[in-house]
Amino acid sequence: MNAEKNAPPLPHLDAPLAPHQGDVARLGTLLRQSTPHDGLVDLRLSGVHASRSTHIHEDLIHSMQQPALCIVAQGAKSVFLGSDVYGYNPSRLLVYSVDLPVATRVTRARPREPFLTLNIDLDPRRIAELTLKAYPHGLPRAHTAGCP
Repeated sequence: MNAEKNAPPLPHLDAPLAPHQGDVARLGTLLRQSTPHDGLVDLRLSGVHASRSTHIHEDLIHSMQQPALCIVAQGAKSVFLGSDVYGYNPSRLLVYSVDLPVATRVTRARPREPFLTLNIDLDPRRIAELTLKAYPHGLPRAHTAGCP
């Protein structure tokens, strides 16, 4: 029997993938336990970090963002790349596949409901290898989902 015939249909590529609320709540609980204070905390696995902020940022924080997968469990953040603005929150994650100069601002956070995110560093060489395997005939046309 062909496994592909029994697989559930894939979502349309432009449709946002909604995470299961229970999974996001569980991640939030784990991140709260792992981040006793505001800031970035290195977790037990190499290249895995948690971040917490109990307040919104009035000023932009400028940095060089390295390749990473960023998953928000609670709150929201905006990332500014040139004139483009990308928002991410529990329903929208962010992936950086190359080093980028960005400015960021936490836009939703408070002491009782802090901004909580899990960041997983990505290896650019591994990304390139996987890209060649997944798209041997070249990448499909990109669709960006910026947020004002």
